[in-house]
Amino acid sequence: MLAVLTGLLGIGGAVWVLLRAQHTADTVVAAHPDISRQLVVDVTYGVAAVSVAISVLYLIAARALLRGRRWAWTTLIVLTSIGLLKALGRPSLFGLLSLLPDVALLGCLLAPSTRSVFRRERSAQAQLPAANSPY
Repeated sequence: MLAVLTGLLGIGGAVWVLLRAQHTADTVVAAHPDISRQLVVDVTYGVAAVSVAISVLYLIAARALLRGRRWAWTTLIVLTSIGLLKALGRPSLFGLLSLLPDVALLGCLLAPSTRSVFRRERSAQAQLPAANSPY
């Protein structure tokens, strides 16, 4: 499933960022000697932590989507939209390549057949009687 792939790629990207944290710090400090090397390393670790957190959300939502949870469908649309905006902000080959799974996932999530599955669930819930109803 594309959401699982996106989550796993995000975790892989975070590992790559962590492995290159020292090199990134050296590069930034060489270009900007007034910036602390430790600050650059800490920010790099923070970026990796956020990436892992978002990737875990992708994985949790992917599993819930397979179980038909409407919140998962909404969560994946939001996460994928954020991913698209993030990728559009990076005018590089990696930025353009990271668009592919997001566009495919958003296309699958917004397909009429997928939308109808979650629309039926909502309309079925609306037909249930209220908790304090005598029926």
